[in-house]
Amino acid sequence: MNLFPSASTAVNNPFDHNYLCLQLQLQRIEQQLQTRLHPWRQEPDAMGTSLLFDEEEALPTWLQARLDWLPPSLLNEEAHGSRLAALVQRFGLNSLERDVFLLALLPYVENNYLEWFAHVQGSRHLGHPTVQFALDVLCPLPLEQARQSVCLLPDAPLISHGLIQLANVRDGSAATHGNAMLKLAPSLHHYLMGHDYFPALLSNSCRWLAPPTHLAAALESCRTQLQTSLCQASRLALKGLPGSGRSELVAAAAASLTMRALEWDLTRLPEDDGDASPLLTAVLREVQLHAGCLVIKGLPELAQKRPGLHAQLGRLADGCAQPIVVLHDMVSPVCWLGEAPQKVLTLPTRDLHQDRALLAMHLAGTPLAEEVDLVALAQRFPIVAPRLPAILQEAELYRQQRDPASPLSQMDLHQAFRWRSQQNFGELVQRIEPKRGFDDLIVPMALQQQLSELGAAIRQREHTLALGFGDKLHYGLGISALFHGASGAGKTMAAEVMAATLGVDLIKVDLSTVVNKYIGETEKNLSRIFDLAALDSGVLFFDEADALFGKRSESKDAKDRHANIEVAYLLQRMEAHTGLIILSTNHRSHLDNAFSRRFTFIIKFDYPDHATRALLWQAAWPAQVRLADDVDFDRLAAMADLTGANIRNIVLAATWLAADAGTPCIGMPHIQHALKRELAKTGQLPRQ
Repeated sequence: MNLFPSASTAVNNPFDHNYLCLQLQLQRIEQQLQTRLHPWRQEPDAMGTSLLFDEEEALPTWLQARLDWLPPSLLNEEAHGSRLAALVQRFGLNSLERDVFLLALLPYVENNYLEWFAHVQGSRHLGHPTVQFALDVLCPLPLEQARQSVCLLPDAPLISHGLIQLANVRDGSAATHGNAMLKLAPSLHHYLMGHDYFPALLSNSCRWLAPPTHLAAALESCRTQLQTSLCQASRLALKGLPGSGRSELVAAAAASLTMRALEWDLTRLPEDDGDASPLLTAVLREVQLHAGCLVIKGLPELAQKRPGLHAQLGRLADGCAQPIVVLHDMVSPVCWLGEAPQKVLTLPTRDLHQDRALLAMHLAGTPLAEEVDLVALAQRFPIVAPRLPAILQEAELYRQQRDPASPLSQMDLHQAFRWRSQQNFGELVQRIEPKRGFDDLIVPMALQQQLSELGAAIRQREHTLALGFGDKLHYGLGISALFHGASGAGKTMAAEVMAATLGVDLIKVDLSTVVNKYIGETEKNLSRIFDLAALDSGVLFFDEADALFGKRSESKDAKDRHANIEVAYLLQRMEAHTGLIILSTNHRSHLDNAFSRRFTFIIKFDYPDHATRALLWQAAWPAQVRLADDVDFDRLAAMADLTGANIRNIVLAATWLAADAGTPCIGMPHIQHALKRELAKTGQLPRQ
């Protein structure tokens, strides 16, 4: 097949300008290659045959066709606007480095070159040009070869950027720099041919970002600042909450500069450093090849767990001319990448009214039911612009399932937002969907009043911040509550009721999986919980919190010092968390005193009084259960000081006794017997 058209057809052929420019350059290299090799044609190779062809012997048709094609006069040696010219400019290649690259490209353009190079170089294992062969062809004088050999050293652009990879020949000969073959990554060939091929090697950890169609008003000024910074600085650190749209914001700023943004998640690198190392060069080459902006996630984790790989990435990044933006959370210190100067930017905090405006912008033209409250949705769920189209489409699916003829309702939107906001905590938490509300919570009136005040604080938090308290306080802007009191007094149920009031899940932290005896592991688990909780709409609930939030002690050894660090870390994350946090403990005195002044509410759960116990006895029985006429709730309330949990245990036991006895109703004797067994657990006796 004749890859090169004739000069007359090339100009009128619908091949694009880039393709013609590449053909021109390849023909120039082929002609130079044949000119240099002409004196060698009569010399035998290691297999006893001539290196090329006898002077009288005609060249192969496929090669002669290339040499006969004359380039159009309208094309210069390096036509402006071609991808080859862009590659040369972006990686800073000189003319010799460009020609070495083109020589190595030949076998990828035409498979015949694999056999031809093996023949010329005297070994079937040498299907690609070697370092020495390239120097012999492009630099025939020995002194020139010695001077130009630096272009194929590890620190030179061709090798350091991964444009060319040196592959040793596996034919039993000693491996030297001169006999290493010059190979290319397949993506470079596709790029030069005009294809935007994304290497499969990078697909697990990288993706090109699409700029958002809508951007929150609060982020518009940040986008402008970020756009300016991308022009001024090659390294940026962008601090913000995970899932707050940081990557999309960078994509919007880059698009304003006609750049694409490539997101790279370092936590998805192969576990083996030997397998991960080539990806570092490949990603930086890819973003520089396309003159894009690199957005890096997970750099602090890489620096902590794999310092060698972090150091290597820093050295490679120092040689990358494209902007690199490293994403950080709001509380961790900045992790530096390489030696280049780095500018730090911080995303503004969420603004309720701007979130509502963004939501309204996406819902424009959608019929809404009268009860739809966009403020309540914006207050309850994180409003991230890139996710909104999918969430609203899912809400539409719920509407069609409910009633295709009705407008979009608050329930449809709430359901879509709720499912989308649920994060995967793994084994660190237990997610509870609340089933009980305030009507099911039977507690003294004073306690009900305190819980109502907690609900009011949650509902009015955004309004309070809008009045200026957010700028004045700077931290501790979330709502936190400590529930303390006797076991079984209703602390866990009250936490569930608060979550039900908000229409979200209760995220109950499993301390058995969080607390780790190894230094630093507990903080990592807590960091993951708080990071995910910032994206989740649920209520964060630490049960039996004194196991984790205990008092700090005098630092007598490393274990004590580390325990104190854990407490300090918890205080820091609690103050930074913007959602609702509830801690419960049976022993408030076991908690560190520093926590007391940081809680928004401290609510004590006492043993129920007589009137509350009577209501608990009455409410404990399902509607299907038949009680005897002699059951007296007021008398049962007077017989013992019990909690709601105790009463539930007695009710279940009395039901078992009555069923086992075959009686149709549950009477006082069954209940009194079960009550004695419950009190016996703690050595108490019932009052008569």
